[in-house]
Amino acid sequence: MRTALIILILVSLVPLVRPGLYTSPDGEHHLVRIAHFHKYLSSGDLAPKWIQELNNGKGYPIFFFINPLPYYQTSIFKLAGISTVNSLKLALVLSTIL
Repeated sequence: MRTALIILILVSLVPLVRPGLYTSPDGEHHLVRIAHFHKYLSSGDLAPKWIQELNNGKGYPIFFFINPLPYYQTSIFKLAGISTVNSLKLALVLSTIL
């Protein structure tokens, strides 16, 4: 049973080990959110809520409405010098394994 679970997990992670962004209807949106969240976090805003650059420069309170935990996780990877795409992939791999 445990072996089957490990095989299923590994098969589900195959798209994440390929170069570039995996195929996803909202992957690019996550990349934008990760980049902006990390930018605000790096500038000292420890709980970014309002992202001024979204909504054609009018701003959008995206982090009032979605869980920021994955964005904190990806920001840790970005602080380590990992690219935005690979930070997202690492967060997804970690979440899947855990």
